[in-house]
Amino acid sequence: MLIDLIRHEPEAMKALEAMEPEGLPLATTAINILERYRGACLSTSVRMNPREVKAIIQTPKTRYQKGLSQSG
Repeated sequence: MLIDLIRHEPEAMKALEAMEPEGLPLATTAINILERYRGACLSTSVRMNPREVKAIIQTPKTRYQKGLSQSG
């Protein structure tokens, strides 16, 4: 979903809009963020894509999973 948000895909934007009134955060991991930045810097839009990644991760309702959860 993060890549689709960076690309402003209509379905991803619609899903995000549906999540916001419910108070549901957009969650991701630090590794996923690193992968998004790496991909953004390797893309043809090097000036724009890292800004898009930064805008998404700086959104107040974006949370990061800091570790692996263990069940049991």
